[in-house]
Amino acid sequence: MGKAIELKIHRQIDNLLIEKWRELWNRSSHAHPCNSPEWFLACRDAFRLRDYRIMVAQREDGSYAAVTPLAVERYYGLSVLANPGGKHLDRSAFLGDGDGRTAIVMMTAMLKGMGSFCLDEVPEDISEYLYGRDMIRKEGSVCPYINIGSDPFALMDRRKRNKLVNRVRRLSGDIVYRSYRSDKKALEAAFEIDDRSRKKQAGKPTFASPGDKLFYYELLAKFKRSFVVDMLYADNRAIAYNIGLTYKRTHQTLNTAYDAQYREMTPGKVLIYHILCRLKDAGMAVFDFGRGESVLKREFTSHTYEQFDVLYSRNPILRHLWLSGEDIKDWIRAHKSVYGAYLYLKKLL
Repeated sequence: MGKAIELKIHRQIDNLLIEKWRELWNRSSHAHPCNSPEWFLACRDAFRLRDYRIMVAQREDGSYAAVTPLAVERYYGLSVLANPGGKHLDRSAFLGDGDGRTAIVMMTAMLKGMGSFCLDEVPEDISEYLYGRDMIRKEGSVCPYINIGSDPFALMDRRKRNKLVNRVRRLSGDIVYRSYRSDKKALEAAFEIDDRSRKKQAGKPTFASPGDKLFYYELLAKFKRSFVVDMLYADNRAIAYNIGLTYKRTHQTLNTAYDAQYREMTPGKVLIYHILCRLKDAGMAVFDFGRGESVLKREFTSHTYEQFDVLYSRNPILRHLWLSGEDIKDWIRAHKSVYGAYLYLKKLL
């Protein structure tokens, strides 16, 4: 990154800003869907963001060295600046070229003068620059991924791999696999599957509110043919889906679920098998499972990357509430019986 960098705050987004943001995204090795202008525009339109800021690090020649969008959010009843997207934000919205160090240090200093802020899912290398008085850094998500290469199943246990291949062969006459790009009907079929899924039964539906569905409609509109829905069909109905975004030879999973009625077919594993085969044939390099570990993901890969959440506030009450609240949530998730009771109560309310 060049030495002469100027920070600017934009309270409105226009075509020139989008163009320069996209130019940075196209050349950055740290680019992914969540730090693209399309992601921010989907958030703005779906969640009706009005009080937002686009923080830009600009060079003397007018090109962008870094960009991060921010919006006013409520954290434990108090207002903070945060990257938009909420529960849908799988990765950090910070985008920079080079190592990003100069820009993130400058941006952090400016943010501190604007009040409290929370940055979610920050990459480990960038999070190391976010330290200092009144700042808290804690572990966020662990994200499994597969390097596809010539054999996307190379890290699987041989016995489990053979079992999966045999299952796919046995089900070949009963299950049909399809992949759709920029397809509204496929997205709506995914909504229907989610309503019949084990996630829904456990009180964890992906599309719990009209706003969640609207956000995915906006992603479809903004990302166009990069928006992919992979589906499995059985008995003339859709039974499993994987919604993802493709970019720079990578498939980023956003959400996946299957019809609880077809659990015995292990549709989640079968769908991943078909997706990996398709990605290999298409010359894709990486399959990213998205945030969170699970038994299923660990069967396919041992590769992961870590992300961190960072909070800054001069208000000791907010720092205490945030850290305590996050610790309580982590404890609840770690105890299945307690987590189950929490989800049941949440569903009733």
